[in-house]
Amino acid sequence: MGPTGPGACAGCGETPYLKLITQMLGDRMIVANATGCSSIYGGNLPTTPWTSNGAGQGPAWSNSLFEDNAEFGLGMRLALEARRDDAVLLVTALAPELGRLAVEILDVIENPDYSDVDAMVTRQRSLVVELKRKLTGMEGPLPRRLEGVADSLVETSVWIVGGDGWAYDIGFGGLDHVLASGRDINILVLDTEVYSNTGGQASKATPRAAIAKFASGGKTTGKKDLGQIAMSYGDVYVGQIAMGANPTQTVKTIAEAEAHRGVSLVIAYSPCVAHGYDMTHQLSHQKVRRTRDTGRCTGTTPPGRQRANRVCDWTAKSQRSHSRSLHPPNPGSRCWVVPIRRVRRG
Repeated sequence: MGPTGPGACAGCGETPYLKLITQMLGDRMIVANATGCSSIYGGNLPTTPWTSNGAGQGPAWSNSLFEDNAEFGLGMRLALEARRDDAVLLVTALAPELGRLAVEILDVIENPDYSDVDAMVTRQRSLVVELKRKLTGMEGPLPRRLEGVADSLVETSVWIVGGDGWAYDIGFGGLDHVLASGRDINILVLDTEVYSNTGGQASKATPRAAIAKFASGGKTTGKKDLGQIAMSYGDVYVGQIAMGANPTQTVKTIAEAEAHRGVSLVIAYSPCVAHGYDMTHQLSHQKVRRTRDTGRCTGTTPPGRQRANRVCDWTAKSQRSHSRSLHPPNPGSRCWVVPIRRVRRG
């Protein structure tokens, strides 16, 4: 509940990312949303900010607990894969009756063209429409079963969404399980660096020396490096973004995360009213603060600094075959980590 009524707080730094991601992928998107700010403004029933396009296509959204949202999203991906496998078996079994249509459907499934996903999805949808039309005139249990799973033949983008309290703290065990799964899942962490929905308490995402509830004298430990943990698996796409600092890189990172055939982790810096400044200036605040100069990765290498040994935004070409390396096979990324100055205490 925001101060202006049901929904997000005025100037919320999380909502621009969700708006952007639905504009890019919303017509074929499934969202598993962790409890937190994003589930409050995202599921304030009977109203909802999630919508559909003119064709009635839009995100399918559901909310789960802090503790199990990652597993919830993984279950969605596994269910989609099982339904697609069932649909492929049924199309194969009905191939004599379906003829050319079965050949085209199986060709799109077995030889997907990820160089132009939108065109591929458009073709898949047209084939499914034709398939459903043909199934209505067929008798028997197999056509009826195929009618129920035909939509799974269309490429679907699964996103697990939540805040830093979920990703870094309470739901991290499940998140780590997803990172190690190798499945085609995207994870969006809306990182406010505090427990925003409960009033701004310190979390494992809170930087060293930052003042927050339960850390009134400044947090004594550093920020947990979720990106580095994900990178240790070798086959996970990892990107850190800040829309106000570099909107172009934000769009590119989301597109590359979706294009990666495996687990993708996008950590999105999200200003919050709990940070204590006027949120009407939050986008320009990111630029003035030059978050990249303080160690926050926003898409470019700060002038005069040497590139560090670790990348936080891989190219989408990283493949599982390079799982033993912490670095991408082709270091063409645009986002590099800069060492953070330590705060001397005492």
